[in-house]
Amino acid sequence: MSTGVGSFQGVLRGGMEQLRFDTLTGDGSTKTFTLSSTPLDVGSSILVGTDDPKVYTPTIDYTFSGADLVLGSSVNAPSNQAKLRVIYRTG
Repeated sequence: MSTGVGSFQGVLRGGMEQLRFDTLTGDGSTKTFTLSSTPLDVGSSILVGTDDPKVYTPTIDYTFSGADLVLGSSVNAPSNQAKLRVIYRTG
């Protein structure tokens, strides 16, 4: 079971903010994933999954709680080895 950052992550810097890229790996049941850094806000993020494939809607399909990405109640946990790719801003 992997609930953290996958094999790909990156950082783009601009001013005081950074744009981060994390790849998360599903296990079929986990709906909370720990990111490599704490996001500034959910509204300036993009989450894409490989199960459907699908682009998820911030605040409806997922939220952030500190450095955790939490999938909403209407979203199924990603299947085993499915990927979630998230891009978000940090301070």
